[in-house]
Amino acid sequence: MRLNLLPQTVKKGTQTRTAVILSVVIALICIGGAFAIVKYSQDTLQSAKDAVDAKKPEYDKTVALQQKSVDQLAAVASLNRNVSLYQAMDKHIDEFPNLYSAVLPYIPNFFRLTELNATSAGPATIVTMTGVISTYQQYADLMLALLRIPKPYGQVVSISRAGYQHTEMIVPPIDEQDQNGRPRRPGANPVPDDPLQRLEYYINQGATTQNGYLAIGNYGSGQSGPRGPRLNESEVTVRLVLPYTIQTPDPKATLSQAGGAPAAGGGQAPGGGPAATTPGGGGRATAG
Repeated sequence: MRLNLLPQTVKKGTQTRTAVILSVVIALICIGGAFAIVKYSQDTLQSAKDAVDAKKPEYDKTVALQQKSVDQLAAVASLNRNVSLYQAMDKHIDEFPNLYSAVLPYIPNFFRLTELNATSAGPATIVTMTGVISTYQQYADLMLALLRIPKPYGQVVSISRAGYQHTEMIVPPIDEQDQNGRPRRPGANPVPDDPLQRLEYYINQGATTQNGYLAIGNYGSGQSGPRGPRLNESEVTVRLVLPYTIQTPDPKATLSQAGGAPAAGGGQAPGGGPAATTPGGGGRATAG
């Protein structure tokens, strides 16, 4: 049997000495690692600085060339803006004629056109036409004809009409004076059944047959200008909204700005932007 006769203090002292030695070794290793990392970082930084210094002459040359280009562009900015505006306005010259050429073939012959105009409404175009028709059937057929306008002007967003006055002959309900329901125009007095009264009625309806002598619709006036509706005709106004833009280039806005605003005209302002436009552009055609 073996007996451990050493006191406990001796054992603990040995363990403490070992822990101190290990701590010193670990600390030395950490200090060496930190020194190596710092050294590596300094070397890397110095290498980057050397690379930057090597590229500095090329960088200075590039900056100088860029500044020279900016100065040259600034020198011709006014000329570039004027040319861009001219191109946009030149392109826009055909917008209204092309629009009218696309719309006119779809206006039926029975609709006697007296005025046609178009105005821009941002991404859409409003076409307003005024003309003369004779019957309510024509009033209905006119809408169907205009809905056939083709692309890019077609696919009408909305269409509205106004102004028709119903003047066609109607068969009225039977009343005390007219027991046979004789046809008459809306608003006219009943046609009497009594022969003498009917004769007097028709005598009172007498009038000249030439529109000019009745001074209706500017006929026979000897004055220039559009002719309005004749007897028993109606002047109607049709309003079309087409999904097509005819925005007009705005010279004042373009010449007073350094850059450009989006436009339908298609011209390029300095810096690559389109020439400025005004949405209120409009064109009008009047028929005699």
